[in-house]
Formats: sequence, structure tokens, C-alpha cells
Amino acid sequence: MGHYPQDRYIRYKNVDATKREVLNVLSQYADLRPQSSRFVFNDGTKKQLLNLEGTIPVPYKGNNYNIPVCIWILDTHPYNPPMVYVRPTPVMQIKPNQYVDANGKVDFPYLSYWKHGSSDLFTMIQMLTVNFSEECPVFSRVSLPQSPVPNPTPDQPGHVAGQPPYPTPGNSEASAMALLEKNIELESAREKRLAAEAEERKARFQLEAEERRFEMEERKRRLDIELEERKAMLHLQIAKK
Repeated sequence: MGHYPQDRYIRYKNVDATKREVLNVLSQYADLRPQSSRFVFNDGTKKQLLNLEGTIPVPYKGNNYNIPVCIWILDTHPYNPPMVYVRPTPVMQIKPNQYVDANGKVDFPYLSYWKHGSSDLFTMIQMLTVNFSEECPVFSRVSLPQSPVPNPTPDQPGHVAGQPPYPTPGNSEASAMALLEKNIELESAREKRLAAEAEERKARFQLEAEERRFEMEERKRRLDIELEERKAMLHLQIAKK
């Protein structure tokens, strides 16, 4: 269990919530691996943090590509968003875009508007996949013959050198619409999940309230019986006198 937040070298404020989210992600993304590493912040501060490193599958132009990422989970999770980086292998190169800078740091709306109670790691990775499917953040460094130009190999991130993996201009509007529709679909699914959780909490509260009401009624019934018994004993004692 040394990889998880309860590791003696890591100090997480919300261990149970963090562990629950991490286990959920690992059950869905088999190529992500949990590990404990030291993160150096911009001000030079160093902190031992849990991170998930590996690849996530991203559909791009009809094929699936394994995009290497590292997801750093802050010790204040889930109150603060994780830090996400694209980690290219030696044969890859980062292709900066609106979501990824030249250093591989990822920034997109789901992280910017992270909110405790409605944001989580699994949904974040889903949204990340949708954004990467619009603009792939890496391409291959391998130089191949220019004629004929080969197609990218499925499950290998990126294209051949000189062919950045962007949608063609004619398809940019369609890609944007597809991304918007996917975001709406994911947001709708998240809202339904939250609504189902709220209904479950409401049902649990009602059940607990009903149980408490029954206990109070049962206690009152026993007290009434005890009171009647005492009255009967008192009448009997008076009658004997």
C-alpha cells in the first residue's frame, strides 16, 4: 500500500476521498501507475506527492493513440485540482496547443473551474481525452520517407515528423462541434450522477428518519406501558389499605 496517500512519506489531508478517487481511476485506466515522487514547485518548495503516470487512450482521426501523461495529486485533494503534464517518450515531441504548453503542462477549463463536490479525477481524465482528441499534444520524431507518406500507426502517439496531428482546416468546425457535443454529453452524465447521488442521500436520510421515528414511538409505547403498570400497582396498594 506504499503507493497510496497513507504512505508514511506523504501527508494527505483527505486520505479516504483521495484513495477512493485514485482507485476508481486505476480500475478504468490500466496503463496508469500510482507512485510517490518529490514535486518541485515554482518557488523552489519541494513536496512528496502521489502521482499517476502512464498513458491514456485518445481517439484521433479514427485511430486510438496512447498519450503519455503524469497526473500530480495535491495533498489538499479533492479541494484543489491536480497538476497534469504530458510526458513524451524519447521518440516523441510535444506539439503545443491551446491545452498544452511547450513544457507539457496541461491547462483546460475543467481544471480552471475545478470545484470540490462536483469535480473528480475520473471525469477530469475523460474531459482531457476529449480535448486531446481535438488537438493531439504529441507527434513522432521518427523521420520516414516522404513519398509515399505513411499513415500513423494505431496505438502509437503522434504522426511522422513534419506532420503535426491537427485536424485539417475543412474539418476544424466539425471537430469543434464534436468536442462541444462530447463536453455537453459528459457534463450531462456528471449531472445525472450527482442527481442520483443526491437521491440516494435523500432516501438514506428518510430511512434514518423513519427508523428514529419508530424508535421514539417504541420508547413512548414502553413508557406508557410502564406508567400503566405503576398506576395499577398504586391502585392495588391503596385497595389493600
